[in-house]
Amino acid sequence: MFSGPRVPSERARGYIEGTFSIPPMLQVEAEIASTLGRTESVFDSRVVRAIAACRTGTPPELVARHLHWSEFESFGADLLKASGYGVEQDVVLKNPRAQIDILGRSGRIAVAVDCKRWSKSAAPGVAMKVARAQGERAVLLRSARPYLEPIVAVILMISLEAPLLMEGAAVVPIHAFRDFLESLDSLVPELTAY
Repeated sequence: MFSGPRVPSERARGYIEGTFSIPPMLQVEAEIASTLGRTESVFDSRVVRAIAACRTGTPPELVARHLHWSEFESFGADLLKASGYGVEQDVVLKNPRAQIDILGRSGRIAVAVDCKRWSKSAAPGVAMKVARAQGERAVLLRSARPYLEPIVAVILMISLEAPLLMEGAAVVPIHAFRDFLESLDSLVPELTAY
């Protein structure tokens, strides 16, 4: 991982918004673009700039404040598309009402994604509650769409921590999402498939 100069917190917003550039960050952005498999439009992404800022020392909680939830969700959907998944955003289920931020389908597996702009680990109880709730939404999705492939519940975050399994759901940082999707077939036995 790149260990360049820390982006001062007072400049984080300007960097994320693209109003100025920091030369060492361009190298980090290129590494992220390569890892995520994105096209050249990746450099217009505030989410990629946010990930680069985190990797170079800006606290993720500061970075998360400057991203709108819709930017984060759209970026997650783009990563699913780049990995060959068909994507639906804002899937609303009725009776009881529930919403899934992103539904990705590969033909072999479906991924029900809840996007959280959490910048650092939530308290274990909160994270477990969120993971459990996403599993419950996956059950509702299965009832509403019985024809779907096996469904895996995913919580997508901005943190730099390693992916983990919690309450049958995968908690995945955005920077590791593409790798997670590529290895999903081998992870299914460890995950709860609904």
